[in-house]
Order: sequence, then C-alpha cells, then structure tokens
Amino acid sequence: MRSFFLLVLAGLHTADAQSAVVSCSSTKCVAKTSAPYVEIVSASAKYSMRCCTDTPTTHFVASTACPGLYASSTDLSGNCVPNGSKTFAEAEALCASHGARLCTTTENLADCSRVAQCGLNALKVWAVFGDDAPSSVPSVAKSQVPSIDVTPAPTPAPVADTPAPTAAPVPPPGAHDDPHFYTWQGALYDYHGVCDMIYTTCPNYDQGKGFHMHLRTEFVEPTKWSTISSLAVKIGDDVFEAQNNGSYYVNGVPNVDLSEGVDFAGHKLRSANRFDQGRLRLLYQIELEDDSLLEVLVKSPKNDGSRGDRSSLSFQIKGAHEHRNNGGNAFSDCVGLSNTWEQPEEGKYLVGRSGELYEFERAHEFAPEWQVDQDKNDPMLFFKDVGLQLPQQECIKSPILVADHRHLNHLKEADGGALGRQAEEACSHLSGDTLYDACVFDVLVTGDTSFAEEPWYNK
Repeated sequence: MRSFFLLVLAGLHTADAQSAVVSCSSTKCVAKTSAPYVEIVSASAKYSMRCCTDTPTTHFVASTACPGLYASSTDLSGNCVPNGSKTFAEAEALCASHGARLCTTTENLADCSRVAQCGLNALKVWAVFGDDAPSSVPSVAKSQVPSIDVTPAPTPAPVADTPAPTAAPVPPPGAHDDPHFYTWQGALYDYHGVCDMIYTTCPNYDQGKGFHMHLRTEFVEPTKWSTISSLAVKIGDDVFEAQNNGSYYVNGVPNVDLSEGVDFAGHKLRSANRFDQGRLRLLYQIELEDDSLLEVLVKSPKNDGSRGDRSSLSFQIKGAHEHRNNGGNAFSDCVGLSNTWEQPEEGKYLVGRSGELYEFERAHEFAPEWQVDQDKNDPMLFFKDVGLQLPQQECIKSPILVADHRHLNHLKEADGGALGRQAEEACSHLSGDTLYDACVFDVLVTGDTSFAEEPWYNK
C-alpha cells in the first residue's frame, strides 16, 4: 500500500505535471458526496486547500483527531480561502508561505484537518497522497469512510492504528444563535428573551482596565425566538460595538476603517472578511492576553429572499483555556452569563448575580439576573439606549421559553412529525455531538433547516 501511494505521487509530479490530487476534506464530505472521494484532476482547476504542519503556527488550529498536527485553510492574514479560488500550484505555494504543506489525503479523510473549517468540510480540496500513515492518525471505519476510489487507479485508503482515546476539546466561551451560550468552562445552555445582558465582566483585567462584554437580544417574528442583535465590549475607556446588520462603532464613531487594525486600550482591534459555509461574513478580532482573542462573526442578510437569508452574530474568546492552563489569571475574576471559572460542585450550577445557584435546567431564571442594571452602576456600552436595561424594563420572556428544549415534543410532532424528521435529518451530521440537540432545537423553532449549515454546527 505504501509503495503504491509513493508510485502514484511520483507519477503526479513527474510523469504528468498537468495533474494533481483533490480529496474530500473530511468524513462529512464523504457522507454528502459520491465516490470517488480522492481523484486526479487538472492542476489548473480551482479548489481551496488544507495546509498542515507539525509546528504551532499563526492561523493554524490544533487537530482534535490527530494530536501534534495543525491545520489551516486561510491566507497569511487569517482570511478563509474560498472554494474554487486556487490552482494546485497556488495552493501549494500558499501553504509553503505559511511554512506548512498541503495536507495528505490520509489526514483529510481521517478528519485530522477538519478543524480548519472555513466552510470546506463538505467539499473536496487540493491534497497530496498520504504515504505517512502516522500512529496519531486514527483508522477510518468503513461505516464512516467507504473504500476510496482513486481515478484512474482505484485503491482503498491506507488504515492506520487507532490511537488511545483523547478527551473532547472544551469549547471556548462565547455564544451563537439562537442564542446558545458557552460558559468559561465550556458548558452549553440557552436563553430566549429580550434585554441587555452582561455576558461577562472582569474588573481586574489588564491591571485594572477591566474587560466588559454586554449582549443585546431581539425577537424574530412570528415565533419570537431570540437572536443576538448587538455585542458591545469595553476595555479601559474604549468601547467597540458590533451589530448583526453589519454596522459597528468604535467609541461612538460608526464604521471606522479597521482593516489595518487600530489601538483599543492597548490591544489591537481589526476587521476582515471570512467566507464560511457559502456566505461572506464580517470578522472582528480583539487581541487579548497570551495570544487569546475575542473573535466576532457577523452575517448580514442579502434581502434577496434566498434560503437562510438572515442576520446572525456569534462570538468566541479563543485561547482563554490555554491562557489559564499556562498559569494565566487575566480572566480569573470574570462573572456573568459566562458563569465563573471556579464553578461550584464541578460545574453543576450557574452562579447568579445574587449568589444563587441555578441548575442548567433553570437557565431561563438565571439569565435575567445578569440583565444590565443602571441602579447597580452597570455602564451603558451600546451606542443607542433602547430601554432594555433595568430599572426601565425587565427582560421580556419569549413565549417559547421552556426549561429544557429537549421536550419540545409539540413542535416535533407537528404535521405528522414532518418538522421533527426534517430537523433531525438536517442535524444528522452532529449525531452523538453535544450540539445535536441545540441544532434540532434551532430548526424546530425557526422552521429553517439552513441553521444546521451555520459554522458553529460544522466544525
């Protein structure tokens, strides 16, 4: 098997310099496409790529499936390289400019490079034949990846030894529609309602400058499910606000040029575009401590009536766990919807502002405790006051508010169970994942299967 791959690889680079290899970028592609999953195509064709390296590198993500490997599908600025944009030579050169190489077919089909995301996990990308079969690459089960037909010379994929199981990575703190919140410890819960809320507040951050993040939610008619409409961040005296319609403010000034980055209380604030899951999105980043990063992703509607044409705003605080694991304490005093680092009884509870402990099933009671309250000297971070803070207005509850969204049987059974089956099919790629229930809930409540295609459900 190894000699066969070496022979074909040699042929590609010597006998037929006009040809190159593309492969499914992950098992998701295998599940959604037909064979061949690896094929030889013209080197002048246009695809995206997966770059791999054994060394931690800027814009590269550590593989969860293959420890010691790092993958990326971005350019040198960290922007995703969209599908259909690079020839083989261009893709190979871009990987080399990162100090990396094209990922192998083995790595792609074993999900080693899946963490690179960029909306490519269901697509084919430029690759090179894998003859390495490292011990860190898990074997590919036939139930997940059928035998691989290489055109013009069919062959099954090489199978490597299965590594010892590793713990699933802890999701970074953050939130995404509609809305699902992650705590500092990576626990997931939901809240549906409308008000201004404190996602996290860290008074001692950066030698007392403070790190404060507020969220504003709104209802989506007619079902009145909630969405994050705005996010505001304050460090020191500087305030940044991003809205789900694509507008943003820096210290009250709209749409400042952030493409080259600007100073933000001693930190760098910048913007870029990211092509993710078939849509161009606005990306905002604020550099924090020890390479940690607040990343805000906004999808604005095109208003063309197309499927999934809606606004969305999501965010993650990347690198916070690594910072803490390395002994950092920049976020140690943070509280809010994010909960606390030192969660009582091994994270079984959410800690309210009053000090009351809430089981996760009572998140609909916990979240309003963190409504912005001017009587408690909470700052107004949003450019425009729309009266969603205390004491003017308590959080407005959604009519779909329930303690546990897994019990939305009345929606699952609607139309003879058709909606339930539709939701389960749309989210089937997450079967067994902790996000499966959240995905099904989103599709059930909104009636929109395109929710299952959002980046946070396609890592």
